[in-house]
Amino acid sequence: MKILLILAIPVLFTTCVSNTYEIRHSSLLEDWEYKMISKGDNFPNFQTTKDSIHLIVVLLHEGFKLSEIREHFNWQREEFDQKIKILLDAEFIKPIKNKNYNPNIAVFSNEEGEKIRTAIDPIVTQTVDSIRSKIDSIKSRTKQISCLKSFDFQSISLFILSNVLLDNWQIENVEGEYLRAKRPNRHGKTYYAAYLGKPNGSTKESFGIYGNQIERIDSFAIARYGNLRYTPEVIIKKEELILAYSKRSNNSDFNYPQINNECYAELSDLANYFKPALLDILLKNDKMMRNLYFNSKHSRETSYEEYFMWLYHILYSDITDELIRENLIILPKEKVSFYSYK
Repeated sequence: MKILLILAIPVLFTTCVSNTYEIRHSSLLEDWEYKMISKGDNFPNFQTTKDSIHLIVVLLHEGFKLSEIREHFNWQREEFDQKIKILLDAEFIKPIKNKNYNPNIAVFSNEEGEKIRTAIDPIVTQTVDSIRSKIDSIKSRTKQISCLKSFDFQSISLFILSNVLLDNWQIENVEGEYLRAKRPNRHGKTYYAAYLGKPNGSTKESFGIYGNQIERIDSFAIARYGNLRYTPEVIIKKEELILAYSKRSNNSDFNYPQINNECYAELSDLANYFKPALLDILLKNDKMMRNLYFNSKHSRETSYEEYFMWLYHILYSDITDELIRENLIILPKEKVSFYSYK
């Protein structure tokens, strides 16, 4: 199961000494989150936001020189050089001419993300239209899934129409059959990585991206899916569910989907039902999306595959929001979809 890990780091200026007007008014005015698309034990070999190390990558993306970045944060030479070594060893940055560096992962400021959002709006419309045209069949197929027979569709609509059709149960199909590429190898690990900006103080995750957070406890896991996974209310609910689930002997009254291996395979079949339509839409819009990439600074920094994976996350999240507006998805009262997994 894909695990999408997120850290939201507010940027504080009270401890910084800025000598550059441009840096003071750059993307540092945003909050930044680290995100990763990974499976198994594939993850970075350092703490990706500790001591503002992520802001070096952000400012390199903005075009600032190493000397300007070090001066802005008032870092001593030895401390700064150690941070650069960590980023190089993790392959989060790469050397270029004139003894400077470029990011080697995706970096999207809030402004860049909004430009992408505008450009891909036609793809959002096409995909929503496709889901709407298939909604009766999707509901009928969902009703036949062993672990979901007791649920009305409305109560699990976020889980089915977003997480299954577009995200967790679909993402490997998109990687394998649209991108036809393996995840990038960094320091012997394979994963997609990004620093994503968002408006300062926003409770939603960057660009409103929906994702899974899975917490394993002994032989089971409690998962939550949404774009408000870290609000106090959701964290409290998650802890209550973990306690309640761990105390039950048969969990028959656990009022959320319980995914076992058989059910996981059935959900994969449902994702495969929608796969041809989704791949057709992506292929029809392939030239436009590649042009977005080649006309951006990302083409000098990372691959189209890595760029696309984060574009796709913005895309399916916008599709999800439109499905909510059309009442095809009804948000649970917690605003996220909980489920358990064995």
